[in-house]
Amino acid sequence: MLRGDRCVPVVELSSKPMPTKYKMSARPHFKIVGWKILGGEIPASTTVPQLEAPKPKSSAALADETLAAMDDAKEPTVEEILDDEIKF
Repeated sequence: MLRGDRCVPVVELSSKPMPTKYKMSARPHFKIVGWKILGGEIPASTTVPQLEAPKPKSSAALADETLAAMDDAKEPTVEEILDDEIKF
């Protein structure tokens, strides 16, 4: 993390025992033996770009935006409430 996103681990492949429901079994184990930087050393003058923090909005402004984005709901009809209709 301190060396940037091009820093990768060098691992030694091995296995370790793992208990399962029925018996002991082998599972993979990656032992880190070193670290390498892809493409050579990172120059000291290289900086990692930073994201700008979002500007906070007031709760009233946020509520107004949310309400403006929503469609108006119609009152339910009697047929919808009763889940029935009169056919005559």
